[in-house]
Amino acid sequence: MAKEIVYREGDYDVTIVVREARAIDGYRRQVLLSEAVNLPTDDKASVSSLDVALTIFRIWCYPALVAATATIKNSADAKIKIEENPDKLDLQTLLELPDSLVRRWEDTVWELNPHWIPKAQVDQEADQKNAS
Repeated sequence: MAKEIVYREGDYDVTIVVREARAIDGYRRQVLLSEAVNLPTDDKASVSSLDVALTIFRIWCYPALVAATATIKNSADAKIKIEENPDKLDLQTLLELPDSLVRRWEDTVWELNPHWIPKAQVDQEADQKNAS
């Protein structure tokens, strides 16, 4: 199963296909996650909220977005183009994309691969359902 995200806003005109993960995608995600966790960090005493946000994105979002993305296709009219080879997407490129695009992309990854959803997010969603 796969889903297409079409994003045409501002200088972007891109179509991203996210797939239900194959076994190799799961292992690729684990490798990316392991690499992200093992990156050296600065002095933990001076960690800012931006540092925390970058760590979360680097560990949870980046590996999932890269591993579950089948294709990326920019239209000829796009003023800003995204790397079309998912294997060559780097963290900095994803961080600079519009939040609305990354959120749609991330939501689609979690929808097709719910077993990849970070546990804290699953617990929070269950708490919200129980509260209503």
